[in-house]
Amino acid sequence: MSRPILIALFTLFVSSLLPSYPCALVQYSFTALQVPGNPDGYPLPVLGYFDNTKGPLYYMSDRPFPGPLIRAKMGDTLQVDITNGLGETKITTHFHGIHQKNNVWMDGTYMITECGISGGQTFRYLFNVTQTGTYWYHSHAGPEYTEGLLGPMIIDYPDGEEDPVMAQFQYVLEHVLILQDWDHETSDQLGMLYAAPRGIFPGFQPQFPWTHRAILINGRGQFNCKYNNCMDGYTPSEKGRCAGIPQCLVERPPLIGPCNATAYPIDEYTCQPGKYIRIRIINSASNMPLQMWIDRHNMTIVARDGLEVAQRTVPFITIPVGQRLDVMVLCDQDPGYKYSMIYTVPAVFIPLSTNLDQLWSHTYLTYTANTSVVVPHIIPLYNYSTARDLGSLMYANDTNLEYTLPPAPAPNDAFVAEPADARVVINYGVVWDSRAGWPLEEWVLNFKRFMSPNRPYLQSVLLGQLDSIQQNVEQVRATGSGISTFNYTRETSTIELEYGKVYEFVIVSEDFYQQHPWHMHGHTLNFTAYGSLPLGANSSTDECQKTWQANGKGSELAPDYTPPPPHIARRDPFTV
Repeated sequence: MSRPILIALFTLFVSSLLPSYPCALVQYSFTALQVPGNPDGYPLPVLGYFDNTKGPLYYMSDRPFPGPLIRAKMGDTLQVDITNGLGETKITTHFHGIHQKNNVWMDGTYMITECGISGGQTFRYLFNVTQTGTYWYHSHAGPEYTEGLLGPMIIDYPDGEEDPVMAQFQYVLEHVLILQDWDHETSDQLGMLYAAPRGIFPGFQPQFPWTHRAILINGRGQFNCKYNNCMDGYTPSEKGRCAGIPQCLVERPPLIGPCNATAYPIDEYTCQPGKYIRIRIINSASNMPLQMWIDRHNMTIVARDGLEVAQRTVPFITIPVGQRLDVMVLCDQDPGYKYSMIYTVPAVFIPLSTNLDQLWSHTYLTYTANTSVVVPHIIPLYNYSTARDLGSLMYANDTNLEYTLPPAPAPNDAFVAEPADARVVINYGVVWDSRAGWPLEEWVLNFKRFMSPNRPYLQSVLLGQLDSIQQNVEQVRATGSGISTFNYTRETSTIELEYGKVYEFVIVSEDFYQQHPWHMHGHTLNFTAYGSLPLGANSSTDECQKTWQANGKGSELAPDYTPPPPHIARRDPFTV
């Protein structure tokens, strides 16, 4: 069995050309706060963006996240004021998928384009919108978005230019769904558990922040309020899944209130009989692809990551981290019932020995006010082996789907990739530091693990102050997953590109059991090929004993395209 999508090729054009459209100023003003919440019935501190125009009690909400919808038209100027109400925690706001052409300072990436917003301060993001489609915004200074600091964003076609999806389907309703994997500990606690020194007190071992506790849809989900210490009798392993040892977090009763599995009614989304609805789906998870299906309804994919695609009708979707899918659903079933919309983690990504009690949530697709709920044809199976053996929908692995959705036909072949001026090869994988006192697991690219600079990098480039950036280069020796033991460094590493040039990137994953999402800020990528590496000569057929032949030679394994073939997909982000 070969592991899919271990090598991906795409081209990138470095440019700053801007289209011209009529412009209106669209204004928003939010404050970031930490408040008590219980999105799945388990109370804990959560974060949220709150609308400053709602009055003095704007933070009093039983759904503190996601933040308000930002909506504008292509050509508009967006002004978004963000006030940091989180005290000493610095934040930023990144508008995920927005190119920020000629305005990189508004990208909202901590210590790359800005210093971050300090507690009590307000920062104004002001930029022209040059795209259409479904996007989202979130803090980009740390893992704050995993605790709720995020929101949806839609850019419509400008006046006088018809939305091709609306023109074809004439839909009457639109729903926006932000999906999340959810934990019952704060990111600070999970980070400490993951990266604290081994043996800091007798018996302590770091643990992976896995599995998640619930799946949230627009800030709501379901949890059964069961608590357990799943590590009783086990020692955490840095190779948890393949060591046959459970990967899980202890589930403890909540501190700030009782758990209530029925705290809220199940959310419902309206569907008019005989009509189409458009559903804009955003995966804002911390690390997992998420799967979704609607009982007795197919979905027609019409756009991915803000770009219309060659349409495909499917019974379910798997959407990787950071990506957005727009789907059309025809409301053609018996209108006397509500139909389950189910959200879960594909079983292929669930650790073999994990005891999943519940890792799925649901909402309803509702035609009328009728209270009858039809029993769904398919529900998630908790047990990995059972799901695999039954060939259930949960085990269906359609993660390759993102590479098989070409752009919608365009006039004059506008989306054909240009020949590349140079090739950039990135080999990456997981390493485990062999010394006590360092993170349990690190991802390295070309034998380098990124460290944040001590001042915003792009500002330092502009001001000619690169020499003042502290590199803090540190040599580390570690063991790797699927790659040989090697030395690597922790440093502020960069890849310099020349303006006006086209680059072909070859991304090679040398990890044998983990996928990883990628996001190229400010660009849309033309994908020309993807595939799997061959197994190493001495590799076992056991999934947990595989090795790959790459070992830093991804460029030799990838064909040399001159000129490149027609691209197979066009978007950002992507998964390898």
